[in-house]
Amino acid sequence: MISKNISALMACLGLLTVLTGCEGEQSDKDKIMEAQYCLDEATAGSANACLSSISGLTSSQAYALRCAAGFIDAGVTSTANLSAALTAIQKENTAGTSTLLAALSFSNGVDADQTASYCNSSKQPGMALMGAMAKSATLLNTIALPSCSGDPDPLGCASDAMSTALTALVNDFDPNTGTFGDPDNATLAQDVAGSIQTVYSITCSGTNTASSDICGPINDALSAAGIPDITAVSPSELIKLGGQLLTQWQGN
Repeated sequence: MISKNISALMACLGLLTVLTGCEGEQSDKDKIMEAQYCLDEATAGSANACLSSISGLTSSQAYALRCAAGFIDAGVTSTANLSAALTAIQKENTAGTSTLLAALSFSNGVDADQTASYCNSSKQPGMALMGAMAKSATLLNTIALPSCSGDPDPLGCASDAMSTALTALVNDFDPNTGTFGDPDNATLAQDVAGSIQTVYSITCSGTNTASSDICGPINDALSAAGIPDITAVSPSELIKLGGQLLTQWQGN
């Protein structure tokens, strides 16, 4: 039986099936289940301690749990917040993408990078895509977003701040030249596009569509940037793609 709390989080990420049909020796299955049950009770700051039982395991299930642990340990989101963010996007709410990015933003870029790497290694499209979005959200969070600590609606506050940051970046972007006025904004846009580039082939291409609501703006950005193949782009094209991607997110 899959524990309800960790299952709820993983279901929001489109990951519920990763723990079914585990392969390998029974001992490895036991280690996976031990980590899973531990994560079900874990809170921010304690989740990574649950991974000791799967140390050394390299299965997709093990990486899926490391990915989930990264989100829980950082305390960047709750199941309720993530569900609300995804619902906002599905309803084409204009604050949808800002809400999702706000919910997924880590306070530590190193932790976001590591979690994104684990998510990608899980080979699960939904998990890889959310890892990349979390990495992008964390990059955007470097733009001096105000603290929402103590706010009666912290997710709403963070969503508004993310929307303001996206608007400022888009206003600095020239879609005709694919450049930014501020070099720092150009670097940020390049890094954001790079995080999506890493997972695109297993999340948003062909039949590997983890979420049409999230992949749609990515594909629209590729089209607007005139980039037919995201795997073969120059640094300047990545900047242009990043600008178009930020434009899509700001518009959604």
